[in-house]
Amino acid sequence: MLGIAPKQISQNITWRPEHQTMEGTGFSHPKPAKEYIPQWYKDIPKIAHDHPTMNLMTGEYNHTVKACVPLVDAFSSGFIQELNADLLVSKNHTGESIINWPRQNFWEPVRPPRNPMAMNGFKHPQGFKPNPFLWVQPFEFGIPKGWSVLITHPLNRFDLPFQTMSAVVDSDDFPMRSEITFYLREDFVGTIPMGTPIFQVIPFQRADWHASLLPYSESHRLKYVNLTRNIFSGAYRSRFWKKKNYLDVAEKCPVTGATHEGEAK
Repeated sequence: MLGIAPKQISQNITWRPEHQTMEGTGFSHPKPAKEYIPQWYKDIPKIAHDHPTMNLMTGEYNHTVKACVPLVDAFSSGFIQELNADLLVSKNHTGESIINWPRQNFWEPVRPPRNPMAMNGFKHPQGFKPNPFLWVQPFEFGIPKGWSVLITHPLNRFDLPFQTMSAVVDSDDFPMRSEITFYLREDFVGTIPMGTPIFQVIPFQRADWHASLLPYSESHRLKYVNLTRNIFSGAYRSRFWKKKNYLDVAEKCPVTGATHEGEAK
């Protein structure tokens, strides 16, 4: 037994609509990222295709990336803001991308930067258009004092036709909505459908960190080699992994029994 993990403390994150007309009109607030694990990942088999379950030479299972718990944690950490309207991407006569959406939708989901020169000198991702757009986030974030949020491209979603930039916002003292820069893939023309995940929001507690360099320890290395190699499968999940809970506004925390309002039930 490696020890008993301390009881987790439930924290509260809030989403406040930018305008009252968004309430009850179908606008989706950020939801737990676990709801957006892509189907193509779910369809990957746990055992490599055309391979036996066990590799007798190594004494290990022929697992695929489907069995990688840290990868699933990345997919499911924090919250995802999904697109609240269809976007139609086309190109004009000069090859510049143009984005349109149903004009009866009163909320502008994207727009170009206010200052077209703002990103000059910034190294845009290879294979993407150099002129970015902004996701216009319809919800304000609220988090506890001493916490910030990482806003980033949905983790491991290299299949999406855009790349969202990363930013850290101290939303405890700045509970305003954010406009997040993104780049379109150079060759993309078509529809980005409503419901597409566009960025991930991961809260983290601020702290001062100091680095230390430790000497090599053979006993330390062998301890963890043994702990991860003396069973055929699942050592990390069963011995080291900690469950993380990111709940939607109507869910109850299985650890503390608290609702999104922080009340114990």
